[in-house]
Amino acid sequence: MVQGNQHGPASQNFVSFDNKLTANGLNWASWKSKVLITLRGRGLEAALVPVEDETEMTTAEQNKLDDINAKALMQIALNCEDECYSDFDLEDATALGLWEHLKSMYENTSMLGKSMLRGDLTSCLFHDGKSMSDHINDLRAKRARCNNAGLKIPDDEF
Repeated sequence: MVQGNQHGPASQNFVSFDNKLTANGLNWASWKSKVLITLRGRGLEAALVPVEDETEMTTAEQNKLDDINAKALMQIALNCEDECYSDFDLEDATALGLWEHLKSMYENTSMLGKSMLRGDLTSCLFHDGKSMSDHINDLRAKRARCNNAGLKIPDDEF
């Protein structure tokens, strides 16, 4: 569920998610979708597109882009646990820079990352005391992470 926060002018366009991006990245796929939908809905998606040539921009265009970037950066950063970007300098950061940093940490598109994801899925065992529905949800979440990384797990292997 997404909720709006109204804490003054700086946060008027800020949407707070019930679940922040966790440091272990297990909720990356759903969190990423929420952020992209929120940025698009608030007209901030331009912050995630590299700028071709800033020298040809007017001052008004540059100011608008700076405003979009600041709002998008706030939207992304405040919906992450602090540990997600503790090694990232937010002082002079851009929304695109933080987005690329988070993608590199959580999308696992490398062969090693895919191998680790597949291993995590195949070694997921049911433990006594855990509900079957929780176990199935864990398996589904791990499969979704695999799919998000480009590692498609066919139904017959799942």
